[in-house]
Amino acid sequence: MQYERYLCEAGFLEGKSTRGSSNSRFLFAPHTTLEDKVYEAGGEHYNTNSNSGRCILACLVAGLYPNVATRKKVRGAAIGTTAAAPSTTPPLTDRTA
Repeated sequence: MQYERYLCEAGFLEGKSTRGSSNSRFLFAPHTTLEDKVYEAGGEHYNTNSNSGRCILACLVAGLYPNVATRKKVRGAAIGTTAAAPSTTPPLTDRTA
């Protein structure tokens, strides 16, 4: 809900005002695509700016993607120490050989 409200207030969603609306409710009804994917935050109301790097960066800065840069606690480590989460990208291979 916070994500949808932020996008609406920032001008990336059109067709709804956040004034007078409850913070505990979505502004728009869920939207189902032709591939049967459900989007709760605006769906068909996104304007042309919503898929831009500027919109994504604005959401990151606002803290609306909390799982993007989290740190993973290491088992058995001292209290207060963390380690970076393991990478899920495959290792680079040498294609010159």
